[in-house]
Amino acid sequence: MAETTAMGHTARLSLEPEQLPIINAAPSPSENDLAWAQRTVAELGEDGAHVSDGSDLPKLARAKKLLHLGTLFYLTPPPHPGAAERCSS
Repeated sequence: MAETTAMGHTARLSLEPEQLPIINAAPSPSENDLAWAQRTVAELGEDGAHVSDGSDLPKLARAKKLLHLGTLFYLTPPPHPGAAERCSS
């Protein structure tokens, strides 16, 4: 499962509800991932206003993706109303 997550897959299908926690564990961001993502977005700005070089843009994109996944897996609340919809577009 870790290999498919690294390739960008973020979900699995199950017919057994008791398997959901195990299935959701692999694509879910860790607490450390979410803390890093929150710090990164705070430093660089949600809109990238504080980006200083080219390496900041991929960091910001990764951070925003992790925060979006945290919202999808109910690990973090959306930062403000409508944020989840903007992440999916």
